[in-house]
Amino acid sequence: MGNTDPAAIPTVLLLGSQQDHEDNHGLLQGKDCSPLGVRRAEDLDNLLTADVCGIVIAKSWWTLLSPADHHAFLTKICRYSSFAWIKIDVTGLACGEELPEGAPQIEGRTFLAVLEEIGGRLQDGDSWLAVLRGLLVALLHRPVGAYFAPDDVWPGPFAVARICYRLLARTWRGQLGTVFTKQFNQSA
Repeated sequence: MGNTDPAAIPTVLLLGSQQDHEDNHGLLQGKDCSPLGVRRAEDLDNLLTADVCGIVIAKSWWTLLSPADHHAFLTKICRYSSFAWIKIDVTGLACGEELPEGAPQIEGRTFLAVLEEIGGRLQDGDSWLAVLRGLLVALLHRPVGAYFAPDDVWPGPFAVARICYRLLARTWRGQLGTVFTKQFNQSA
């Protein structure tokens, strides 16, 4: 099954340190590919040839480039070929606008996971009235969350349907008591 013609063996460039690509190297050789390690950014231009069918970029690669060059590098790799398979470890990748230290994502906007909030507070023993009041106060501040996407209304109903299904399934199996009661271990 192995390919004996060296010119026909597809090449995969492994960008970054050898330690980052130890597993990739063995895996690719087992798949009849020719892994080629690239340790210096200046060597890449000579190695991007028609034989390259894949590029694996490790987190150590980003330390070889200045943060200002990251975006240009990604553009270059993406324009290389529409047929090449690219895998990128984005740890250390610096792309985008610089933000001041400690800047909030959206000033004054709160993330609210409604179902998790209700479930957690009820599990902690809060009354239905206290949970409902807290939820209404939180909703008055116009939060964002997984169930409040104005252009996609489906996540919320699907989450409710999933919870109802689980409740019915536990009821059918006779496990409903463990959902609503706390089980405490009695210590001797």
